[in-house]
Amino acid sequence: MSHNDTLDLITERVIAAMELEEPMDRYPNRSCFVAADAPWHRETANRALSEGHPVVLVFPNGDEVVVEPGETGTPARVEVRDSNGQPLAA
Repeated sequence: MSHNDTLDLITERVIAAMELEEPMDRYPNRSCFVAADAPWHRETANRALSEGHPVVLVFPNGDEVVVEPGETGTPARVEVRDSNGQPLAA
């Protein structure tokens, strides 16, 4: 699967989230969606987090990692989810 396929997954997730009654139930407000297999994923995720935006890394198999930056001096919150949005055990 190419990162273009992963971008298609991202598009589907964003559209599905917008159709939810409460779209932020699945993704934090102002989330930046990033294809984890894209060559620029690190730079994009780092820039978004440094600007205080949550990041959703989407993998080719549909799994995702949601990273919410913490307040200054506090750790980020990280949640790993399967392709259905269900949390995976750590």
